Parts: sequence; C-alpha cells; structure tokens
Amino acid sequence: MALWKKIVLIGVTMLVVGYLVGSAVWVHLRSNSVVCNTLSIEIQDESKRQYLNRSELAALLKQKHIYPIGQLMDSVKVREIEAVVESHPMVRHAECFARTGGEVVVRLSQRIPLLRVVTGAETYFVDTDHTRMPIRESVKDKVMLVEGEVGQRMACEEIADLVLLIRTDKYWRGRISKVRVRNPRYVELIEQPRGNIIILGECRDVKEKLSRLKTYYENGAAELDLPEYREYDLRYADQVIGRK
Repeated sequence: MALWKKIVLIGVTMLVVGYLVGSAVWVHLRSNSVVCNTLSIEIQDESKRQYLNRSELAALLKQKHIYPIGQLMDSVKVREIEAVVESHPMVRHAECFARTGGEVVVRLSQRIPLLRVVTGAETYFVDTDHTRMPIRESVKDKVMLVEGEVGQRMACEEIADLVLLIRTDKYWRGRISKVRVRNPRYVELIEQPRGNIIILGECRDVKEKLSRLKTYYENGAAELDLPEYREYDLRYADQVIGRK
C-alpha cells in the first residue's frame, strides 16, 4: 500500500475513534447533568385504602433532606428514600427508582389492619404482618375488636393468630364479632347476633376447640334439640360445657 494511503487510513481511523470517544464523554456528561424534575408517588392499593397522602410523604422526605426534585439524578439516594418512606407508620413496603427524563418514582403499598385493640390505657391496630399500627381516622377497614387485659406482645402474636384463623374459616368469620381477654389464660369469643360467649381459656388448640363446638352446633344441638346456652366452655378436652 502506498505511503499516502496509509497516512490517510490512519488519519480517518483516528478521527472516527476520536468522535466515538467524544460522543461517549458528551453523553456521560449530559446524563450526569440531568436534574430531577418530577417525583411520582405510586400507591399500589390506593383504590382499596387511603391511609396516607402524597403531600405528607413529600414533607417527610424534605424533613430528612433527601427530597429529590432539583437534585442531579446521579446524586439521588434511592435506597435512603426507600428507607425513609418505609419508616412511615402506614407504609408496608416501598421501592424507589429513576426513570429517564429526570423522574424519580416511589412505589409503595400500605399496611393492612387485622384487628383493633382497646384496653383501659390505649387503642391501636395490629396489621396482617403482626405489627402494631397506629389509629388514624382514614382507616375505615372493618376489623375484629379485641378488648380487655391484653398486652402488645400477646396482641401481635397469639391474638393475631387467633383472628387470622377466624378470618380464614368460612363458618366462623361471620359469627365471631369480638375477642375479649380477661387475662392471658382466659380468652373469650363473642358470637353474633345473640352475644353468646365462647370460652377458649388459653389460645392453644383453637382450631380443634372451635371444630368441637361446630360439631355440637350442627349435630348435637340440632339433632337432640338441646337448649341454647349463654356460655360454651371449651377449656376441657373433648367437651362442650354449656351454661345458661
């Protein structure tokens, strides 16, 4: 190949490489200079429950000094935003990510109340994750009422398990209206509409106890025409003790 052709080929190659490198650098610098102009907060279950609003979440991010609007996109701390949003007492889970064009998205789900605890000292919800949840006027869910001498640990553990069992049982979920705790070893269920009392005692073997009472209702009481009692005591193995 002639010398002049080699010189031209080398020159063209250097120009192409220089252009590609320059373009890459320019794109990188341009992407790093994009400023966040939009914060989108997506509440996944908003059609079912509205426990919080976007303005209070924005205010929370501003309070923690991580509000993204006006920041360079590459400096937005998405993991910190997730952690702050999840610290809100009505948020169950949150994720944060960036989209092209300067948009930061926060997608979240809300906590779901399972039961409401009312004691002489306080009232609060326990959610479906067995965690204490504060009372808010915006929470309109119909949940099981739990009252009496119940501590937070018991409410979030044994009583939450009990309420979940009742909620998932087609026979009992429409019949039990309230859980009453006289002490940790003496738990009662209140039936509706007559207000009959079902004495469980401790929250042990609850499924077996309720199955025993259901059998009594459907077989013994119906077939033998036994009277209806005010109380049904299930504390003793293989027995249903009725009291007027």
